[in-house]
Amino acid sequence: MTLSATILMWIGVTIALVIGGIITVAIAWRGDPSKGRRRCSRCWYDMSAVSGFRCPECGKVGRDEQALFRTRRFRKGLTMGSVLVLVGAYIGLATSRMGPNRETWTRWIPTTLLVFIAPVERAEQGHELAQAAWRRSRAMWRWQEAIIARREVAATSDEEILGWLRVRNVWPAGVSMPIRLSPEYDKWPLVGPKQVDLRSTDGRGIHLRSAIDSWPTRSIHDPAREPDWNDDGPPVAWEIEIPAMSIGRHTFEFEMTLSGSWGTSRTVTHSVEIVVTDREADVMTAVSSPAIDSLIADALWIVISDRNRDPWLLIHFDDQKIFDSLYRATYVSGKLPEPVLATVVEVVDGDKVLASFRLDWWGSRGLDWPPDLSSLIAAAMDPQTCEWKPEVIERLWVYVRGDLGLAARSVGPSSYWSGEIRMPLVELIERVRQEQKKREAT
Repeated sequence: MTLSATILMWIGVTIALVIGGIITVAIAWRGDPSKGRRRCSRCWYDMSAVSGFRCPECGKVGRDEQALFRTRRFRKGLTMGSVLVLVGAYIGLATSRMGPNRETWTRWIPTTLLVFIAPVERAEQGHELAQAAWRRSRAMWRWQEAIIARREVAATSDEEILGWLRVRNVWPAGVSMPIRLSPEYDKWPLVGPKQVDLRSTDGRGIHLRSAIDSWPTRSIHDPAREPDWNDDGPPVAWEIEIPAMSIGRHTFEFEMTLSGSWGTSRTVTHSVEIVVTDREADVMTAVSSPAIDSLIADALWIVISDRNRDPWLLIHFDDQKIFDSLYRATYVSGKLPEPVLATVVEVVDGDKVLASFRLDWWGSRGLDWPPDLSSLIAAAMDPQTCEWKPEVIERLWVYVRGDLGLAARSVGPSSYWSGEIRMPLVELIERVRQEQKKREAT
């Protein structure tokens, strides 16, 4: 039997049970009207020939005359009809979980039971019960999600919690250092609502927080879905920037707390030693060659516009071209490819820098977004017509160079592109224009 035929069959069963149950309830509720007969309300003995309110059969005394004319309703019929309606409704609910890439036998398990029996350990991500609970997360009640969160907190190891602290142990001198709190949402099979707090215990005043909600179906940044155990204070960031530190060893002491609903939590203390050095090779391996430089230069892209009196100039990387030419052969899912492409882009006029911003490949825009174009606009745009001046554009150059400070912000990779590219701005504009024509033609 095909899937469509099976679904239609169960829909038919649902309709038959619900309609049959409603008819049964209606008949049982109508019952046996008295039709003017005096009857005992307990044993339904005919008391038409009896004076008074006491039943000669069972001895029950009626409250008044009206009580002897009650309709006899069939309780077994009411019960049976109600059961048929409930069974039909549940079969209909289970049928709604059928379909390609959806639930199989697990559709018959109630969600309330599922949140107690579905495995929450990371090793069980592919378990059918875990997958069923994950698919139903959109329709779960908050108390059901809270049960999952409570179980997940208990199943999470200290090592997993400590792994959410993202910081590089060797850092370049003269560069501010980010400390991130980054839970791995995809590692939980269910993902009930939780939150992680990180606080420094060495007097540095660091406090980070990350809320973990049912991320496949709702945003973790939606205030309406924030866990109900949050305080009413100001929002807490998940990343903090530490000012550039002196060369040497620095020890950070942290306390990390994973919290679930109903007061469930676990706390782990941790210390991190960070070495600040002026030796770039100790931080990341510099990678550069004419072949790589040429690939990166070919992937540069520019959008320049002066339409509607809204001047704009955007330089970025063609993500797909970078991936295909530089990373596809060595790419490993879940990891940033190497060497890391983290750059500083400058638009210069002779010795004068008119625009400068940091640009990475994986974010396409880097840290300086939107870029500051005020100096470039002042030098290269006619304030009367709001159009770019061709004579100025023709003498501008674009410099792109690898930046260790930006590359080091990605904790995992051990190498970065350290080369430098220089090209006239008009050359970049013309190359992009020609590529756009080719794409439009194909």
